[in-house]
Amino acid sequence: MSQLKKIFLSATIAVVAVGVVMPAGSASALTADELQAQINTLLAQLQALQSQLTQTQGTPSAGTGACAGITFTRNLSVGSSGTDVKCLQSILNMSADTQVAASGVGSAGNESMYFGNLTKAAVVKFQNKYAAEILTPVGLSAGTGFVGASTRAKLNTMVGAAPSPAPTPTPTPTPGTPPPPPPVTTGAFTVSLASDTPAASTVVDGQGFAPLAKFVFSNGTSSVVKVTNLKLKRLGVSADASLTNVYLFEGEKRLTDSATVASGIITFNASNGIFTVAANSSKTVIAGADIDGTSGETVGLGITAASDITADATVSGSFPLNGNLMTLATATLAGVALAGDSNTTPSANTSLNPQNDFTVWQNATSVTTRSIDFKRISFRNIGSVDGDDLQNFRFYIDGVQVGSAVNLLDADGYVTFDVSSAPKRLETGTRTLKLVADIIAGSSKTFRFSVRVAADVTIVDTQYGVNVLATETSGSFPVQAGQQTIASGTITMTKKATSLSGNVVNTASAVAMATYEVKAAGEAVKIESLRVSFSATNSGDTAQTDMDELRNGQVYANGVQIGSTADIFEDSHTTTYTTYNLGSSLIVQPGSPVELVVRADIFDSDGTNDITAGDKLRINIEGGDIDNAIGQVSGTTIDAPAADVNANFVSVATGGLTLSKYTAFPNTTYVLPLTAKKLGHFVLSANTTEAVNLNTITVDYVTADDTNLTNLFVKFGPSGSLQETAAKATVSTTSSGEVTSQANDFSVSYTMPIGQSIHLEVYGNVSSAESATSARMNMQITGVTANSATTVYGTGSAAATRVEGQTLTYGTGTFTVAKDGTSPITSVIAGNQTATNAKLKFTSQNEDNTLTELFLKMASGASAIVNKAILKDGSTVLASLPFGTNADSDSNSITDSVNFTGLSVPVPAGSSKVLTVDFELGDPSTNFSTSGLALQLTVDEMVYLKSTGVKTTDATPGIGGTNPTGNTQIVFKGYPLITADNAGLSGIFVNGSTTELYKWKVKATGGSLAMKQFKFAVAFTDVNTRNLKVDQFTLFRGSTNITGDVTMRETNGNSVEGTSFAVSETAVNGSSDVLFISWDDDKEDAIGSGEEVTYTLKGVPAAFNSASGSKDSVAFTLVADNEESAGVVRKFIARDATLNTLELGATVGLTTGDVSDLIWSDVSSTAHDPDETAAGSGSGDWHDGYLIEQLNLGSKAWSL
Repeated sequence: MSQLKKIFLSATIAVVAVGVVMPAGSASALTADELQAQINTLLAQLQALQSQLTQTQGTPSAGTGACAGITFTRNLSVGSSGTDVKCLQSILNMSADTQVAASGVGSAGNESMYFGNLTKAAVVKFQNKYAAEILTPVGLSAGTGFVGASTRAKLNTMVGAAPSPAPTPTPTPTPGTPPPPPPVTTGAFTVSLASDTPAASTVVDGQGFAPLAKFVFSNGTSSVVKVTNLKLKRLGVSADASLTNVYLFEGEKRLTDSATVASGIITFNASNGIFTVAANSSKTVIAGADIDGTSGETVGLGITAASDITADATVSGSFPLNGNLMTLATATLAGVALAGDSNTTPSANTSLNPQNDFTVWQNATSVTTRSIDFKRISFRNIGSVDGDDLQNFRFYIDGVQVGSAVNLLDADGYVTFDVSSAPKRLETGTRTLKLVADIIAGSSKTFRFSVRVAADVTIVDTQYGVNVLATETSGSFPVQAGQQTIASGTITMTKKATSLSGNVVNTASAVAMATYEVKAAGEAVKIESLRVSFSATNSGDTAQTDMDELRNGQVYANGVQIGSTADIFEDSHTTTYTTYNLGSSLIVQPGSPVELVVRADIFDSDGTNDITAGDKLRINIEGGDIDNAIGQVSGTTIDAPAADVNANFVSVATGGLTLSKYTAFPNTTYVLPLTAKKLGHFVLSANTTEAVNLNTITVDYVTADDTNLTNLFVKFGPSGSLQETAAKATVSTTSSGEVTSQANDFSVSYTMPIGQSIHLEVYGNVSSAESATSARMNMQITGVTANSATTVYGTGSAAATRVEGQTLTYGTGTFTVAKDGTSPITSVIAGNQTATNAKLKFTSQNEDNTLTELFLKMASGASAIVNKAILKDGSTVLASLPFGTNADSDSNSITDSVNFTGLSVPVPAGSSKVLTVDFELGDPSTNFSTSGLALQLTVDEMVYLKSTGVKTTDATPGIGGTNPTGNTQIVFKGYPLITADNAGLSGIFVNGSTTELYKWKVKATGGSLAMKQFKFAVAFTDVNTRNLKVDQFTLFRGSTNITGDVTMRETNGNSVEGTSFAVSETAVNGSSDVLFISWDDDKEDAIGSGEEVTYTLKGVPAAFNSASGSKDSVAFTLVADNEESAGVVRKFIARDATLNTLELGATVGLTTGDVSDLIWSDVSSTAHDPDETAAGSGSGDWHDGYLIEQLNLGSKAWSL
């Protein structure tokens, strides 16, 4: 129904209702004049609408009334409740074939907000009616009564008529936010009905606050407008008593106390203003009431005329402004009862100490009948405290905080917690509600918290979706705690977590020895003096009594010194503390903590500084009954602090150094002579107490032959930024780690920062005349601490002590070569390409080496397929030569060798270098002589330069004096890549039924192929003692049956293409058999280069059983063999005269030989011949399955 028609019909019904439902003389009805006024108003509306209706037509919809503003966003089912349920019923009632009920509850005009069985039955009809849109897309054939996504989508298309075009679209309010108010008219104070005023709906007798109308007060003047009087008119067919408590709200804020209805009028008065509207702004006011009427009554609220509003501005508007009528229904709602005052805590207290987290109101609240959704609560404080004396309000239900903390009371003394956006579900039972706050100030002042009226608690019945009217068990509201009187102020003083701990440096000045936080509560407190002392112990925690005073003690408040500088007395001294008189310099305000810092020099100022490293010191603020502070409101004396507050013990320390051997530089073997070689590596670390100024680095060379070290120097500093000392040409040596000689002292000037580390690296020259086989560098560091001026050493002890460095071994170096782990695996490859054959790893130990020549060879004749060998370092080509080039060290030219000379490949000591050998391969010759050649490199010899420049030739350069080899690659013109293709096969067959048993693909890689024979291993599992078999085999190439080109035989050579013989478990007296698929005498299956062919093997199973849950089964596996691994790489085909299976042999005319599983050809012979007569084929380009990748292929198992 269009919006216009809906309004028209509603107005018509209203006129009828007024004229028919209200008989003359009804005691609770409106007066005759009032009724006539309503009728006249409605008739005027009808006349205006009638003229528009003649020009406007629309499609019936549920866009107004129950469905106004509704979008179906949640799933609905039996037990659901809410306005969307009522809208659902309204849509269902639009058609007779889907209506909820013909009469009574749920019928048209009597829709409810509860989803019951009648609604479910109607939803089923609706879903069946629109099955194509609702059921079919989700795979259903009949309605379920559950309102899910597809049903909601259909319902949403039926909610609301299409909006009429307008010059300026009205923004659609987001969920949970009110729509924007109408524009403010400049210069006028206007009242209008809000666009989101509550739609006509149902209210429940006995419910709590029901919003009945929303009014917008728009102030277009330049001044604040105050509304002091407002009269509302009760609308509808109801009695005054039907609205028991009428309130005005602004959002969640209650603006008024309750008002009653008298002769249909509700009056609100407040000389200081019910509410105000700021200049050039709007305010939306909600009018509503608690409901206590009779089912069937209608209620509403309106403003009849501008004269019903008293404000300090002229009121304008299109009056009357009437909200929609609500129909009363009866239902049993949930119950919520707050305990009375006697059971609400805390009880009265005339001397409450200021404190945090104080419970200002707590109540045991009973929830009955069913669960509720808690949305809002407002507490009122009545007392003399100022607005900021109480802070940080938090609300808890059953010990769990609900909503966010509220910092202060509002201007009216209220604190409100609104969780409407995420209500708290409360089940039936007793629930503890608690309000907590921090008492910051307010000495001698009072507070008392209460819930003033039921409307200050918003709770919703989870079934009916309406507000529940809260009650109070002892009778009536308010529900209030006892009055609290705040006692005089308090001071708390606590050590802060940031207070100094760890070490302090002896003699250091103005050290922040202690940090405290000082808080006042209840009132501002002036601390007039503080008593400060220190305690002292030695490193064993025994009290020290020889210290008397810490020099220059100072007290700071928030960074500013208060009081005078004075030495701090030790707590066992004759005077056990120092008093700092502060006057008025330290007044602590509630809510504004003060940071208090005590500073002093680490120096005993009694004439002799008795503080030594290892001593421990602690600052104390003395407390007790000392009356050193005064409350600024109460005038009460206060102890600040009430008890001693001690800081942390800190340890007196001096700067220190730690020298150690650098473990990342290992013990090392060197080959002499050495020039500027690293001989030792150390790390020096400073502690976290104070910086250290380094002045001396001492190095000792420990060896049995002490005359061959020269040019000694040290690099030192942070990693990546090393300094270098001057070199010592003449070096002092020693054979002991404990020396007194300072001949190898290096004077330096370097400051080690606190807590940092540096590296020290020792370098020097060692001549080849050194006779000792080992040596070591030892080190010591000397410095002076920056503050305490103490001499310290890297070893922590006397100067003569050294830290031992790495052990140096003077020996010989090695240079070896081996096959690298990244070399290609043994495999078949295609010719006519460049392919990597081997990767060789060269390793230097103990000295640098440079590779200059490399001699490689292969088996005789193997190089015939190789055009040239390419030696590479990474992607850089070092040399490219054909085999048979150059000579080895004996000047012998070898046809199958390649000798790379003129190289310069450095391999530093302790490292490796990997070189790659690629082969540029030719096309296998047409007489098949170069097809199937096996390529395997051997390192025959290498020549290299040692670090001394000496040329060395090694004929067995592998580890352990060997000649390392690479992996074998067999070269063909092309080769097959075979893969299984069984993914689509189920593995379940039926006895006597032709079944696709195995599928596989063959791809010709590198060149054309000819296939001659496949072999399957067939394994039977007979669990039911049957003679299992498979016969009637056929072979398909793609979709073509090629069985006529092949013969398929079992182990004994019998054909299994028919039923006379079969592949069976008894063929070879066991549980396995084989299946040969061989192309006939002059036939083969040619596969073009790059072509991929799919083969399918079919057969008929017989005698399989699955009795007692145990199934007989058979598995097929396409297998390979390793015949060519024996070195016979070119073969000729022949047929076994007895078994008729194909074989491969080494010569033409073979009649018996090794039985091969897979037989294929790379067609590398111009005389290629598929004939396998008894005389044998003369084309020796046939091969077996050796090294064919993927074989054996995976098994495919079958059972019933």
